Amino acid sequence: MDNNKVDSELTDDFIDKSIKMIGELCEAENFLNNKILSKGVKKTENFIIFDKAWLEKWKSFVGYEELKEKCIKCKTYEDRKKLIVEVRELFIKLNTKQKLEELGLMNSSNLQKMIGKKNF
Repeated sequence: MDNNKVDSELTDDFIDKSIKMIGELCEAENFLNNKILSKGVKKTENFIIFDKAWLEKWKSFVGYEELKEKCIKCKTYEDRKKLIVEVRELFIKLNTKQKLEELGLMNSSNLQKMIGKKNF
């Protein structure tokens, strides 16, 4: 695939949406780690609300670890414009658009409640 076609598929809207998703996921992870899990809450029930394998693939495809702090810190319009350029370059390097299309949507049928070793 030539670079012009890749560039046209990576629209500002697609990249902006990805930036927001990365930032929101990072904030959610920080909230869980800092507010809930660090309090020493005794866990008797676990809820699986997403497909962890799918999420790990998504993170690798979008360069989550590399971008998460930048996405959280991006507050102004000017910051977002600069970040869009940087993310577009990374997405081209990682072939993100094609990999995400192959990954597809997360399967929400994996919602489970675990009590002890029993799944419901």
